[in-house]
Amino acid sequence: MSSEAEKDNKMKLSDFEMIRTLGSGSFGRVKYAKCKLDGKFYAVKYMKKHDIIKMKQGTFVVYHLRVIHYQLSTLTRNER
Repeated sequence: MSSEAEKDNKMKLSDFEMIRTLGSGSFGRVKYAKCKLDGKFYAVKYMKKHDIIKMKQGTFVVYHLRVIHYQLSTLTRNER
């Protein structure tokens, strides 16, 4: 990964080459994508912020992101 990406540890949609849609829901899509920085493949989830706000689902999204973060941290610990 480039030193710039490591510095702020945030990735953007532009860091990925979207290959195909894996699934879609009320607020967004999950795409199979290749990271331009490390060449690895990922499932990238992105949501439509405008629709989330309009439907007053912000709290749901925050909890959903917490669950994903927890799952990822558990996977990372188990790989060690």
